[in-house]
Amino acid sequence: DYLLKPVNPDALRASLSRILDQRRTKEALRERESRLQAILDTAAEGIITINEYGIVEAMNPAAARIFGYDASEVVGQNVSMLMPSPYREEHDEHLQRFLTTGQSENIGRRRELQARRRDGTVFPVELTVSEVCDSVRGFTGILRDITERKRAEERLLQAERLAAIG
Repeated sequence: DYLLKPVNPDALRASLSRILDQRRTKEALRERESRLQAILDTAAEGIITINEYGIVEAMNPAAARIFGYDASEVVGQNVSMLMPSPYREEHDEHLQRFLTTGQSENIGRRRELQARRRDGTVFPVELTVSEVCDSVRGFTGILRDITERKRAEERLLQAERLAAIG
């Protein structure tokens, strides 16, 4: 803002009011971003965001732990690096089909899939993907490693089989 001489008190007040409103808005945005970042950093589930091309834009600490990567190794890479075959080879095609037709079996539904850790091991995850449409189109995936749950289910199934035999 600028003021013309001679200074008009009403114009000065209006200018100062605008500047104060802008500062309050910026501070509120900083506080909101800080709060959201704290939520992402402490979430127990892995959270990964990708753009419309499948490129990872962000990965929270839980997702980094689950996959065994540092987030900096994944951000900027295609999310398919976290998938075993055949998901890895099919992902970009599924993404393109959704962007073209708007139809997907994955968006908005919780699914059990296989994922791939940094060391190459394949493990079960529960995944929910949602589309994010703000100034740019993208997707957020929330996932949980369900390895222990699957092992417990298998032990229970074996115990039931043994009980049926005995």
